Amino acid sequence: MTDFEQWKEYFIANRQEALITFLEPFAGSHETARSLVEQCRDTQSDRRPLRIMNAIERLGRLSEEIAGRPLEGTALSVLFLVVSIETIYSLAEFGPAKKVEILIEFFEKFVIPQDREKLRQGIRRSMADNSGALPRGQPLSLEAIARIVNELRNLFAHEGEISAFAFADPKIGQELNVLDVKEAEGEGKVEHAYDVSLDLSEFRFIVLRGCVNFLQKTLRPESL
Repeated sequence: MTDFEQWKEYFIANRQEALITFLEPFAGSHETARSLVEQCRDTQSDRRPLRIMNAIERLGRLSEEIAGRPLEGTALSVLFLVVSIETIYSLAEFGPAKKVEILIEFFEKFVIPQDREKLRQGIRRSMADNSGALPRGQPLSLEAIARIVNELRNLFAHEGEISAFAFADPKIGQELNVLDVKEAEGEGKVEHAYDVSLDLSEFRFIVLRGCVNFLQKTLRPESL
């Protein structure tokens, strides 16, 4: 038995079903998740898809487990989701050099169309916004949303800020957030007000489904 055959036997016995179960909601079906895991498992010429799949599962599970912490759970969960995006780009060995540009490309290219629209409808310019930017009450661009997420990551990672942003509470509803953020290239940071009707579990699902879409495309390099 070759080293690969030994590893494959171990993988099937110890890892395969857990990966299928984790990926199933984001892949769309049990059959699609199984096929995806088997493709990553059996592609010997390029082990990047396997590493990407393992990273999605590891960081995705962490983002869910940490979300329930009463104080820093939201900030940590968002951080792990952003790190998952940065990690899969690094493992795939392509993409923009700047971290914020990675997030912009991910939201614009790998988040699926219906989820892009859900993001835009779920994070909107508030009627309370006085920045003079986009008309109040309107959806934001995906670039602006990516830059908001990047700002949240930086506030937590570099300043330890755990309460800069609140997603909607499923029991209460929409949250009003005020954040200093640079919404587009060439702009400076401006204080904006946002109405957020998207809850953290919805945001997590959107990001992880985008990560799985990224993984599927790495198995078909011509689609990248």
